[in-house]
Amino acid sequence: MLKNGNSRTLQAIELESGIGRQWRLWKWASYCASEKIAEHDGGQYEMAVYALQCSNLKRTLPICTDWESACWAMAKSWLDVKVDIELSQYQTSRPEEKEFDDDMNGTQLGPENWPYHVLDQQPRDIAALLQKLHSSDLVHETVSRACREQHRQIEMNLMSGNLAHLLDLLWSWLSSIEEGQNVLRSRDDSDMIRFGAHIVLVLRYLLSNEMEDEFEEKLVTVGDLIINMYVRYLFSEGQEELVGVYASQLERDVCIDLFVDMMELRLNSSLHTMYKLFLSAVEYLPFSSGDVSKACFEEIIERVLSRSREIKPHQYNEDFSDVAEQHHLQALQKAMIIQWLCFTPPSSIPDFEMITGKLLIRALIHSNTLFREFSLISMRRVPELPVGPHKLLAILAEPLKQKENLFSLEDQEVSDNLEEFEDWHEYYSLDATYRGWLRCEMENSSVPPEMLSAEEKDQAVAAATQTLELAFLLLEREERPWLNAVETSPFESSELVFLELHATAILCLPSGECMTPDATSCTALTSALYSTISEEDVLHRQLK
Repeated sequence: MLKNGNSRTLQAIELESGIGRQWRLWKWASYCASEKIAEHDGGQYEMAVYALQCSNLKRTLPICTDWESACWAMAKSWLDVKVDIELSQYQTSRPEEKEFDDDMNGTQLGPENWPYHVLDQQPRDIAALLQKLHSSDLVHETVSRACREQHRQIEMNLMSGNLAHLLDLLWSWLSSIEEGQNVLRSRDDSDMIRFGAHIVLVLRYLLSNEMEDEFEEKLVTVGDLIINMYVRYLFSEGQEELVGVYASQLERDVCIDLFVDMMELRLNSSLHTMYKLFLSAVEYLPFSSGDVSKACFEEIIERVLSRSREIKPHQYNEDFSDVAEQHHLQALQKAMIIQWLCFTPPSSIPDFEMITGKLLIRALIHSNTLFREFSLISMRRVPELPVGPHKLLAILAEPLKQKENLFSLEDQEVSDNLEEFEDWHEYYSLDATYRGWLRCEMENSSVPPEMLSAEEKDQAVAAATQTLELAFLLLEREERPWLNAVETSPFESSELVFLELHATAILCLPSGECMTPDATSCTALTSALYSTISEEDVLHRQLK
């Protein structure tokens, strides 16, 4: 019975009496020891050590004063009992061994004897285990209290596989955080938002092919709410470089609206901050997509450009003194939008040269539209330069230096828009010269004529002469008349065109003071407006 100097007596007894009998004998001894120690008020830790060997939860759980230890003890006990049940069902080949096996299983002893009353302490499934942790008389009160904590509820839902309830719990907590967002957000709140977003992404990845329709719908709707909230949190923390990673996981409309909002909010930020947001979008979203369910960068840009030209209502002072200032600010905001089209995409993305060219062409087209609008609202006789068009020219100056490398000048649409842009560039250069002359005249008018020096008079004459010469050169240009590309464009619509005109008029006295409009002046202004078109057009107009 010796092998390599070691006794094999116990192994022989185990094999002779049947597999598992010595194990059950050891558990019987451990059970008796734990009960004896409890009867004599012995050491509770010694009692728990023996109780743990025989799955006696009644003597084990009292010393487990935290959730982790209680959960571990109950899970280990449950596992051991499962193993015991499998061993007890092992059938030996000899009838006398089977009879002895039945006696050892306690079938003749009754349910009050081991292992049946120990079995009664065990959970039947995961749900029962978690319920015992929450409300069993055996567990410590701190364990029951811990079950109500957020992170414990998350753990228990993951253990039980109740993922739909987990999503509902997460959103109920996070929505309460969002409602109180005007209060300084704590570290725990931001951690919960981050965890919620990542658990949604993990579930989508792991269960992409195994979800029921109802749960899949919840994972999309509730999941998008949680991810959207995390993206906005990252944005508020200045981590624009990360927003694309998570925003790209959102549904199409949600993703587009989110990026449009963020781009509008960062419009007045530094170029570095704007570029981080641009990179985040162009790197993690396709530039254009044939999948209608997925967002793409092109749609985001189109939405940004469209919204930038929407009329935003403003409350003006009674004397309308701030109308011009409001137009000034609105024009600047509209011009700044072009900056999103003038950033250079990273060379690491596919077809980055083609994307750069498309963005620049779109910038040209939109800029020409803005130039036409600005030319109408910047005709005030003031020396200040209209900030909108000059901001546009400044933004596009550097990108257009690379135009030969980015797109083909043989394309008719590109060629026409480039020519129109150059025409507007000349126009606003002339406009700047004119306003310089106007500034000179206004400065001279504030001084009595007899006190003006000859040099000041000569400067005014020179400025006027230069303005007139440049104007004639622009208007009498023969090789390519001004805005000829617009007038001869082949892209003409054969359908009726409806023009929606929004006008804000300011009536000023010669002194520059604004007048409060009355019925007479409004009627005169309306008549003047109609006189600019023919009577036939007025009669055939269609009003809505």
